[in-house]
Amino acid sequence: MDIEKQLEAALRAQDPGPDFTATVMARLVQQPVINMRATTRWRLPVSLAASVLLTLVGAWLIERQLQQDRIVVATRQLALALEITSEQLNQVQQKLSRNESQENGI
Repeated sequence: MDIEKQLEAALRAQDPGPDFTATVMARLVQQPVINMRATTRWRLPVSLAASVLLTLVGAWLIERQLQQDRIVVATRQLALALEITSEQLNQVQQKLSRNESQENGI
């Protein structure tokens, strides 16, 4: 029963006093400033983190493109080297074939 009386006393309407309105209005005026300060606290670190992330991603993409370009150049050089080697081997084979035919009397 004691709990019910305490609850009833706690829920009873009370006069907030003459300073209540002034206190609430002062907090309302100060609240946007507090929110702006809270948002500016995280803006700089988030902006810095985003710029670092974008820089790293950009550098990675550039490095990847350069690596792909090097692979293309190396592939072309290898194809050219194989073409030159093939041509030289064909010439050697033709000379050997002529020498064999001359030795056999053909």
